[in-house]
Amino acid sequence: MSDTEILKQNGIVTDASHPERDFYHLLSTATNYYFPRGITEIYSELERSEFDNLVVDEHLALIYPAVMYFYVANDNFELQTRLEKGLKTAIEDGSLEELFFKFDHHKKAFEQANVKKRNLIFLPNPLLPNKVDIDQIRELQMKVIGQKTKH
Repeated sequence: MSDTEILKQNGIVTDASHPERDFYHLLSTATNYYFPRGITEIYSELERSEFDNLVVDEHLALIYPAVMYFYVANDNFELQTRLEKGLKTAIEDGSLEELFFKFDHHKKAFEQANVKKRNLIFLPNPLLPNKVDIDQIRELQMKVIGQKTKH
């Protein structure tokens, strides 16, 4: 799943003619460019960047549903079942979120992002398979960023 493709599908003009590693240089020299990054990426990347004229926008956040997959051998039904059951339990009892924020990098990034004070722009993700429960993803996203789900 490509972030660039999701943005394009939502009518956002993208420029994929440069390698990702060159975007910070491009941003430091050009106007009217932006480089959407994930909350857990942007602050550490900017910290390591050599460009001191770049800032993270403090007012907007793009949010779209995305998934992460665990791959197991086709014939390992027991592991597949255990993973699925364990992840569902961890989501329901809150231990997945707790584990997520025990990772200092994630905790620090979400504190820096201060998502509660941002204008959230929700984008659909037309690249997701039909079987994905988008409502569940949205609910988890909103829970992680500390906002109530809006229906």
